Amino acid sequence: MHSRTRLTLATAAAAALTGGLLASGAVPASAAGSGAAAVFGAGPGAGASTAAGSGAARAYDFNGDGYRDLVIGVPRGTVNGARSAGYLVVIPGSGTGLKTSARRVISQASPSVPGTPEANDYFGAKRGSADLKRDGYADLVVSASGEAGADGVQNGRTTILWGSASGLAGGTFLPAPAPNVNSLGSAGLFPADVDGDGATDLVSLNVAPDPKFHSVSVTSGPFTPGTTPPAAHEVYRDQLQEPHGTVADVDGDDRADLFLNQVGYQHGTPLGLTPEPSWTFPSANAAVFTSGDFDHDGYADIASGWYGGSGLSDGGSVHVVYGGPDGPARSADLSQATPGVPGADEVNDYFGAALSTGDVNGDGYDDLAVGAPFEAIGSAGNAGSVTLLYGSAKGLTGKGAAVFHQGTPGVPGGNEINDVFGRAVSLRDLNGDGRADLTVSAPGEDHDTGRVWTFPTTASGITAAGAFTFDVKSLKLPDPTGGLFGASLND
Repeated sequence: MHSRTRLTLATAAAAALTGGLLASGAVPASAAGSGAAAVFGAGPGAGASTAAGSGAARAYDFNGDGYRDLVIGVPRGTVNGARSAGYLVVIPGSGTGLKTSARRVISQASPSVPGTPEANDYFGAKRGSADLKRDGYADLVVSASGEAGADGVQNGRTTILWGSASGLAGGTFLPAPAPNVNSLGSAGLFPADVDGDGATDLVSLNVAPDPKFHSVSVTSGPFTPGTTPPAAHEVYRDQLQEPHGTVADVDGDDRADLFLNQVGYQHGTPLGLTPEPSWTFPSANAAVFTSGDFDHDGYADIASGWYGGSGLSDGGSVHVVYGGPDGPARSADLSQATPGVPGADEVNDYFGAALSTGDVNGDGYDDLAVGAPFEAIGSAGNAGSVTLLYGSAKGLTGKGAAVFHQGTPGVPGGNEINDVFGRAVSLRDLNGDGRADLTVSAPGEDHDTGRVWTFPTTASGITAAGAFTFDVKSLKLPDPTGGLFGASLND
């Protein structure tokens, strides 16, 4: 059963938002900050961008050229000899998709990025993107969840990398958190307006080494270069459960709400997030969440993965809570036992271990990519697969669902034991055609070295035709990487 790989990836799946500390690598000083004058993620024609002044950019479009970029976190990467200091790989999008030849590496050793790479900083553990300064260029918020203060306590640190016409250029530290906030951003970073004042705030989910310090904190916006925002303040503490969840406006009042596993919803109000659950609703015992509008009614819906076996299925399921004018309105569950969903509901498939939302066919309904990294394909155990569930007026259904793996015609590679294809997934429009493209990782590929695939879309949805793959060698990333490349993709 190859228990070592299963244990490694199962532990990671069960702690999917605890920092994503799976990938590693080494960045010498000459490689960190590659590119001109501390500019990161610049795509072709970036200097000709006219995005400034044209309104807020979409998340992950760092140079405002209309193409979203892909960010791969390598929080266990070694930088200048510091093990697990962490770094990011940014691959620009373009009219023809990802431009891997223009990839950039960012760490705390990069020029204009504040801080110093130190052992166990885990820079890049979690990321979130939004146009914080509303200038037409998306910015990137990055956690270094292991960053320690003068007292040695791992309070964590958050850095904003600023977007510009040339891509990510320079960065700003957010103030150190309050003393009782540990491991800032280790379980998630969510730029969102929780008080409805028009400025983006930052919600951080924090899983601390000591369970009594698990918390949710908020740093209030606005955020602008050269201006120091207030320190993060705690809004919720749960001494029993790790805080995993997501942020979205489920009741349509233009204020983002917070969903926490096994807790409920914290409502966004003019004063920010309420400190206690506002709506009680059956919630998933899960660590993987995403949000979207699957029924196109204007209210955000929440999907969570019950991937370890939920009582509803053997191989895992997706629990969907649909929003409405009064908050959570209804729920549904989908699994490989749902009519129309390919595959079979088998023990330890881990269906739902990775989730991402996007409209892949441009019909206005958000769709959902679901990773099942331990799915057996033929005789290849733990080969892994990704299922695409389509949105509709009724929400997510099994109708038209499609599955992809390395045995799908047109997909480079082949199904092998312990590849865990689908361990991470991302739906983002990388070529500006208005349809979300699919990015998938198999961190167990090539004896745990790791590999990433991208799939283009058509009016009919995701297609394997034109899919391509890349890894550490093809990206010319510094060696050694330590393996498991791609375990952390765009949120």
